[in-house]
Amino acid sequence: MDANKPLAGEFIVQSVQGKLIPENIEVNFALDTVESKVSGKSACNNFFGAYLSEGEELSFAKLASTMMACPEEQMELEQQFLSTMELVGSYRWSDDKLELLDAEDQSVLIVAASNANQ
Repeated sequence: MDANKPLAGEFIVQSVQGKLIPENIEVNFALDTVESKVSGKSACNNFFGAYLSEGEELSFAKLASTMMACPEEQMELEQQFLSTMELVGSYRWSDDKLELLDAEDQSVLIVAASNANQ
């Protein structure tokens, strides 16, 4: 995948902080490049917010979510996912995966482009 590929479209989260997302739990997000907004499904609830991207830098801000109750496993994963989104400072493409990195350039989220992007 092109290292300079722009960030746009829908992404499916495959792992958070090295922990694989169970197949029965949906975690995804879409980047709206016109409005610089992010939205998606965070295991239990829908979430939304803003993002900034310049070069390989990427950050998320003002993240908020709906407040439905779900099974404990989903709630814990959701909390970890949303707090990890706030750690993101940059990104890199690795083969066909997008790695979101923290301030120390450690991979904290691994995502794949949705089929809708292709």
